[in-house]
Amino acid sequence: MALHPEYNAKTPATQVAKAFSSEITNRHTSQSSALLILAFCTLSNLEAVVSEVRTMDPAAKIETISLDLFSQQSASRAADEIKALVLRINITNNAAMIQPKRCTSPRGIKEQFAANHLGGFLLTNIFAEKFLAEWIARIANLASEPHRSSPIRWSDLSLRKSDSRLPESEGGPDPLQFTSAEMKQVVNGYNWFRVYAQSKTANILTMVALT
Repeated sequence: MALHPEYNAKTPATQVAKAFSSEITNRHTSQSSALLILAFCTLSNLEAVVSEVRTMDPAAKIETISLDLFSQQSASRAADEIKALVLRINITNNAAMIQPKRCTSPRGIKEQFAANHLGGFLLTNIFAEKFLAEWIARIANLASEPHRSSPIRWSDLSLRKSDSRLPESEGGPDPLQFTSAEMKQVVNGYNWFRVYAQSKTANILTMVALT
């Protein structure tokens, strides 16, 4: 943003895309997609998003798909439904769940990590199996700044160890450099900010692997 002080963290992406439309032509997903497919676990929430999108683009073609990111079966079913709708697809994984308490998915994985990373990772890989490579135009994972505060804890994916028991490469910097003391609180050995940060690091590493 240093080169363009007129933009800040609250600037809508659509405003920036419009301002630089001549520079990003054919390099981004068009605001007016042939078909916008929204997938989420709660269809009522999706309908609210659909209504908002249609206020901006009344002619938008939108389909909603039920998707539980904790379930491999749900991801596979959603991929089948999506394949029946389109032949070419742009994938955007944008999950950002925050879970203050230690909760696990049906497969015994921390809910935050399962929803924020593993669900989208699984769905993307299912798409790779169900679509020909040339039919997947772009893949985007939305991460965030907290990735700076936690590498992947390969020896402790469930975050049950204290930082002092981790290998030096897995400890990461003090979260207080990036967040408040309240977010650093550990409850029964669980710190939600670390779990969230680790999931965002995983998002980025996935894109590194794909490129």
